[in-house]
Amino acid sequence: MRLDFHDAIARATQAGACREALEVLESMSGWDEFARHPKAPEWAYWYASNVVQDRVRRLEPIIAREPEYAYRYASNVIRWRWPQGEPAIAQSAEWAWRYAKHVIGGPWPQGEPAIAQSAEWAYCYAADVIRGRWPQGEPAIARNPRYAHCYASKIIRGPWPQAEP
Repeated sequence: MRLDFHDAIARATQAGACREALEVLESMSGWDEFARHPKAPEWAYWYASNVVQDRVRRLEPIIAREPEYAYRYASNVIRWRWPQGEPAIAQSAEWAWRYAKHVIGGPWPQGEPAIAQSAEWAYCYAADVIRGRWPQGEPAIARNPRYAHCYASKIIRGPWPQAEP
């Protein structure tokens, strides 16, 4: 089924879309102009989630550009892994952690390089996904006193010389 741009705007209006967003959309000529707008991934996700309440394949390449909306689409619309969105999700420590924890329900090697760069999300990944020590994230965790303390007390359950001054 072909998704008409102006029909999509009408359906979004009926679903209660933001007036400011609708004004911008109504000034556009069609899908090509829509796809170039910086807010297109957010708007495309909103449309799939709130209007169609299902996958909208025409919008998936747009949604897949932004980690947050790719994660939200996988989690709230598809409700399972979404390979097309994984490259974007894997670029963000926060959204990669959320994807591993809430969508995959376990370790996600593709997202680990980004997660390992953030003390907060590396700690959360070790605690909530790995449920134990995670050597790849330890360098970032060790540089942050707050997360180093949490990691030592809740994950290692003892002294952690690597994080001590």
